Amino acid sequence: MKLITLFGLILLVFSCNGQRQNEDSSFSDLCENLPTITTPIVFNSNIDIQLKSVDLPKNRILNELNDKSGFSVFGKIFESKSLVTIVGYVPDDYGSPIVVTIDNKGNIIDSFSLYQSVGFDMGYYRSNFVTINSDKTISIVDSLITRKILEDGSNEIPDSDSLAVTKSRFKHAASGKIEKIE
Repeated sequence: MKLITLFGLILLVFSCNGQRQNEDSSFSDLCENLPTITTPIVFNSNIDIQLKSVDLPKNRILNELNDKSGFSVFGKIFESKSLVTIVGYVPDDYGSPIVVTIDNKGNIIDSFSLYQSVGFDMGYYRSNFVTINSDKTISIVDSLITRKILEDGSNEIPDSDSLAVTKSRFKHAASGKIEKIE
């Protein structure tokens, strides 16, 4: 009986080790070393992001993302055996937060900019308010204020405000893709 138990234990160890060998080490690093960010989490393009970036200097995936766009990671928001979804930002004019899903082979499955349409100029003020929910949905409220401009282009016309608000929802699918649902 002890021999059968020992054989079973050895088989279990080798089978688990084989599964880990198929996993990219950078994927494992993300799963094991990134903090989990509790959802719901809210981002508002009118306010600086309060999260602090995390540094995993030897992580190939994060280094590639950083080299391409200056991406910095805050943490992971969703995780399974085959996928991890991280959230970070790129240092553009608005500090746009981005969600990135990576499979256990280290491939980027999808990336999704949470600020879809932020922008500011004289007479044009567009803001995004984004919530990532625990049910893996992403809600985006997009508000646009426009003001008429004087003929000479020097200033806005007082009390000429126009407001448009649109809402959209996305879902983080089991495949790792972010899909629009409404």
